[in-house]
Amino acid sequence: MSTGSTHEFGSQATRSFVEKCLDWAVLLAVVTGGVTMAWTYWPARQAPAIPIVPQTISIENAATRGQTDATVVMVQYSEFQCPYCKVFGRDIMPALDAKYVNPGKLLVAFRHFPLDSVHKAAVHLGAVAECARKSGSFWKVHDFLFSRDTASGSSLQRDDIIRLGMNPDVLEACSQHEGEASVLRDRQEGVSLGVEGTPTFFFALNEATSSLRVEERLAGAQPVETFSRVIELLLDRAQSRHPVK
Repeated sequence: MSTGSTHEFGSQATRSFVEKCLDWAVLLAVVTGGVTMAWTYWPARQAPAIPIVPQTISIENAATRGQTDATVVMVQYSEFQCPYCKVFGRDIMPALDAKYVNPGKLLVAFRHFPLDSVHKAAVHLGAVAECARKSGSFWKVHDFLFSRDTASGSSLQRDDIIRLGMNPDVLEACSQHEGEASVLRDRQEGVSLGVEGTPTFFFALNEATSSLRVEERLAGAQPVETFSRVIELLLDRAQSRHPVK
């Protein structure tokens, strides 16, 4: 009897021990699974802020608008068949001209970023404008292309070129070689800066050099107020860095 009782007790004790082990194993699995899930999903929900890597941007050989000693420089990556670029060039740029460019506060530089997978004439139109830059007529061509009824025009007519005061034969020959090469160089530089669409804008303080440190960035044809906010921010920043005594 004692032997049987002892055996029964031992069996119960063994079962109790096993059950406790199983309970702990289940608990450990739940805790481990919870930690694993938290580790898996936490980065997605609480992604750490990625520090902005300082970038430099060049305005060498770019078409510019405004005074070369303006406090703020805005470099735009754009093209002549993009409808949002047209909105900026036709509706927003004149307001910035009046408020910042003409008073000498803002220098605007233009870089080409043709999206030729959807805008088949973007490279050609950019090349024509780039060749016009060599004769000082870039902004004439720029304003004319963006003033047309549609941003999808595929060419600049011979009569239009003559009315703009340029030689159509010289312009066409240039656009097929140097002009196109300049446009494609601009686009490659834009890719290296992370440009993915047009228009994209980079803002810097004027350091009297062709290579500038990027301070702010905007994408898309934002309202005038958005551009003003960024420009005013940089004007204040320039003042704080170089206070007038």
